[in-house]
Amino acid sequence: TPIATVTDAQRVIMNWNNTPIISLSREFLNSNGAKKHARVHITPQAVITRPCVSGETPQEKLTSRMQSLMCCSQKGLGERFDSTIGAGSIFMPFGGKTQQAPIQAVVSLFPTLGKTHTISAMAWGANPFLLEENVYAGAYAAILESVSKLIATGISLDAITLSLQEYFGSLRNDPKRWGCVAAALLGALQAQLDLECAAIGGKDSMSGSFEQLDVPPTLLSFAAGTGQVNNIVSPEFKEAEHVVALLTPHYISDYEGVIPQKESVRALFESITHMQRKNALYSCKTCSYGGVAETLFTMGVGNKLGIRFSDAAAQAYDTLFSYAYGSFVVEVSRETYDTLLNSQAADTQPFDVSFIGTTTNTYTWIVSRETIALADVQNAWETTLEEVFSTTEHTIKRASHNENTNKEMRNKEIEAYNTNQSRNTCTDNATKAQNNNLTQTPASIELPCTQTHKHTTRLGAPRVLIPVFPGTNCEYDMLKAFNTAGARSSILVINDMSASDIHESVDRMVKALAQSQILALPGGFSGGDEPDGSAKLICAFFRNPYVTEAVRNLLQKQDGLILGICNGFQALIKLGLVPYGDICERTASCPTLTNNTIGKHISSLVYTRVAHASSPWLAQMHEGDVHSVPISHGEGRFYTSQQLLDQLVCHNQIAFQYCDAQGVVDPSQPSNPNGSLMAIEGIISPEGRVLGKMGHTERSGALLYKNIPYQHMQPLIEGGVSYFL
Repeated sequence: TPIATVTDAQRVIMNWNNTPIISLSREFLNSNGAKKHARVHITPQAVITRPCVSGETPQEKLTSRMQSLMCCSQKGLGERFDSTIGAGSIFMPFGGKTQQAPIQAVVSLFPTLGKTHTISAMAWGANPFLLEENVYAGAYAAILESVSKLIATGISLDAITLSLQEYFGSLRNDPKRWGCVAAALLGALQAQLDLECAAIGGKDSMSGSFEQLDVPPTLLSFAAGTGQVNNIVSPEFKEAEHVVALLTPHYISDYEGVIPQKESVRALFESITHMQRKNALYSCKTCSYGGVAETLFTMGVGNKLGIRFSDAAAQAYDTLFSYAYGSFVVEVSRETYDTLLNSQAADTQPFDVSFIGTTTNTYTWIVSRETIALADVQNAWETTLEEVFSTTEHTIKRASHNENTNKEMRNKEIEAYNTNQSRNTCTDNATKAQNNNLTQTPASIELPCTQTHKHTTRLGAPRVLIPVFPGTNCEYDMLKAFNTAGARSSILVINDMSASDIHESVDRMVKALAQSQILALPGGFSGGDEPDGSAKLICAFFRNPYVTEAVRNLLQKQDGLILGICNGFQALIKLGLVPYGDICERTASCPTLTNNTIGKHISSLVYTRVAHASSPWLAQMHEGDVHSVPISHGEGRFYTSQQLLDQLVCHNQIAFQYCDAQGVVDPSQPSNPNGSLMAIEGIISPEGRVLGKMGHTERSGALLYKNIPYQHMQPLIEGGVSYFL
């Protein structure tokens, strides 16, 4: 939609109803408003000191650094935020096979309904201790850190711009207070000039005071840039027996480790970008507050790889804890490292190359004669914030039930479900007769049993209806996934602004269902998950008798399919469409999806195993197939009675179970992220044409989640579409 036209009139003109309401000259805008003056006194800046590290042994020093608030794991905080919405995330926030290695930049595909390889990336930089100690150097380092993170990720310098966030105490016409701000801005300006990278936006506040209290001087840098997905490099070590090298710019003598010589750091940036374009870097990460030591540890934690340090690096071990802004740790082949050394010997590169060591399969650092047990360091690294931002249910206090008993029950259930005994037979006749009741819904409406994976009539590309309720946020991901699979999808917005709007939405829904072959309920937070629980708004709408009848016609007369993902699954299970196959009244015996046992929202990538493929949705899968699927929910724990659980097993209605990367069903976290009984992730209706699951299959893609190994995309939507082809 055009919003403006560029002219040569040298004026900004805005019209409303064809009448000019704003007309500002370019000259006035260039003046930046009325001139203001202030007296500034910049006090001498302090000499920069190295962050304190306690401990006597190499392991004690590393543990001290990694368990500090500036370096500790923040996974318990990060997984509270939906990291895969939009189906464009190139990186998960925490990578490697353990999903523990923190990334240094957010990288996402541009949000289009078509295909693209263009990405946007963003990173931040700030060191509050350095800003408090030397505000000029701290501001410079903030910009250098944010830009270096994007360089390490694969963004070229000429594609990067900045936005700055400043926060200082009230200035009160005090020249020294003004001097603090001026010093910070001078440091930031010098960094922009050295890197030829401009701040084009930002926000400042000089009101951080209350009586005698002032906020610490603060300048945060946010760097943003664009690039191509095939140039992106993730930071976690990939394999053993690779060379680990440190590339360091030459620093200004009074600012060692903080402010580099501009020619040196720009040449280093160019070299990193050149190696990325040549696919010569297995991994790359820049140094932050924790120095080289923090960088090395976080690069290894994702795939549990250690380092065998060189003699020179072992002797200089203590220097690994110093600031090294603008430096890069790279994982390369021996050939690439030799090329770097040859360039250094020929004096053709104005930066230093140091051999740190070699990656190993043993999860240790071998530093001279010392062996550092990284598992112990990792435990300390993860523990710092565990009481505040938990990552396991063990830290959540419970008084209402015995969790140990629950875990024993889940272990027994999964052990039984993993046996080689056939789940198609029930040896006890009484149990079998009781289980047969599940083939009819509580409303006693018989549904056709769908054993085939093809529709009775070849219809061609199916029409998919995607209803959008207030709070739904996954409709575009669902639309794109179905269209990519060959369907014709449309979005229907449910308007609840007034009673008449609701009636109109009901009419439109009924007509749309009559013309559709698939109903797909996407994820989100419909109705804000209120009152007191998820999907109640969706359920209230679908229990309208006209909508209920239209849904039954879709299943019984049109031989259609229904899919519900996340919030959509919550709606299906509360309506009764799974596991009963029809919209019915809820009773105390009905299953539910309740709060995760960890007591919070979880966003991560999980593995699921196909438990049984008796559904058109699973037509392109086989029992035992393992897939990686994004999850993002706070209420995903499948819970029901043991009786109904046995019925679901007997009728092959368990579609997916949470498992590890090898396909072993696991009742515990992180494999079973929400604590579902029997590790159930998805179930189907008796006839197999209604499927509900928590994992966001629609958010998968060949270009996504590059920092997670063992990816296997789930052809669920393709199976549903192929049913009609």
